[in-house]
Amino acid sequence: MHNNPINRSNNPKAPKCRKPRIRMAVLLAIGAVLQAGMLAFFTMAGTLSASLAAFIFVVGVCCTLAVFAGASEQLGRMRNQASEKDLELQFAHSKIEQLIRHDPLTGVLNRRTLIEMLDGELLRSRRTGHPFSFAIIDLDHFRVVNEKFGHPVGDTVLKTVSDTSMKLLRALDRFGRLGGEEFGIVLPATWLDQGAIAMARLAKAVAGCDWESIVPGMTVTFSAGITTNALGDTAESVIRRAEQALLQAKQEGRNRTVQAEEPLPEAPPADLT
Repeated sequence: MHNNPINRSNNPKAPKCRKPRIRMAVLLAIGAVLQAGMLAFFTMAGTLSASLAAFIFVVGVCCTLAVFAGASEQLGRMRNQASEKDLELQFAHSKIEQLIRHDPLTGVLNRRTLIEMLDGELLRSRRTGHPFSFAIIDLDHFRVVNEKFGHPVGDTVLKTVSDTSMKLLRALDRFGRLGGEEFGIVLPATWLDQGAIAMARLAKAVAGCDWESIVPGMTVTFSAGITTNALGDTAESVIRRAEQALLQAKQEGRNRTVQAEEPLPEAPPADLT
């Protein structure tokens, strides 16, 4: 690991903050020296009267006030520049955060962030006892769309499905792209049958999009697997169960949603003795 030396010329904090103070101190010192010199000169010449001394004093005060006014103005400009830099840094941080957590093509959550949301929902469910559902949807025959109409059309399809889903789902739901044409949905406080109803509404909304305006004759549907949390689940086990349900939906002909539940543990045999 290499230690990078600090480039003092590019460090805006060290020298730049001292300059106004140094400049102000120098100007005040010069003013004081000039005022003292004038008083000494006229005193030695024997021509210092009360009115002349008062005049020199007023001139010195005016010079001092002028120096303070100039320094205050400069400090104000520096504060404004610092505020602008802070805003630029905040905006840059926000953009970086956006890139880290969201899919660059569709703008929805990326895989890593969605799994974080799934982990959080598992913790919340263990704490509150509330169920939730998790679904994976896969666009039917999406490879054919790319091969037949080109990747720009495929990208438009992915964006349209994402936009439609974000508009239809609840504010508390979490929608993200797992990769390729696969998307994941976390549905908090949702029983499995309620989740299946939500998937049916989403399938209808996606199929009802104006695909004709993109490519005449094109239709878009999806297959989905949906599951609910079970005792001892991890994010990996929930995703695996939803993927198995998705595979079953494809095997059954696509354009459908298959539900999957973790089997309940077998109860120990009753002791009849």
